[in-house]
Amino acid sequence: MAIDIGGNTTDMAIVNPDFSIAAKKTIMKGVSHIRDLLADLLEPRLRVRPDYTILDDALKHRQVSAFGGAPEDVSDEVSTACNIILREIIETANDFKKSFPSLRKYIGIGGGFALLKEEVEKNYQSVSCVEKPEYGNADGFLKLLIFTQLDKVYAVVKAER
Repeated sequence: MAIDIGGNTTDMAIVNPDFSIAAKKTIMKGVSHIRDLLADLLEPRLRVRPDYTILDDALKHRQVSAFGGAPEDVSDEVSTACNIILREIIETANDFKKSFPSLRKYIGIGGGFALLKEEVEKNYQSVSCVEKPEYGNADGFLKLLIFTQLDKVYAVVKAER
């Protein structure tokens, strides 16, 4: 199953060996929900509601600096926010896959997985992140196109020369 965590949603798809989609599902959980929860966790500590720049710094670097102050480690708050939302996403994926008993692994793709890769690898062994998850969709579509439409791709390339 492919899981694509986006800004406001998470898309899940079960892909058959012939590349057809066996099932798909979208839930309203994504990076924006992690940001909202992280803002709630950081506000008492910073004594101000963090803006998106501070929240993105926290997610990317696990530290923040408000009003030009010294950087503060916020690893615990980031882990808490990420894992609360990830747990909901994985629980939904586990329910969704019940009709597919042979399915054993989840593949994480998309920009949300790029931000959450560390937490996913640490806490969710059933999920594999592709090497550069932020490019997972584009890479996957390119591979699918090449595998299923190779003759057409060659024809277009040859015609453009």
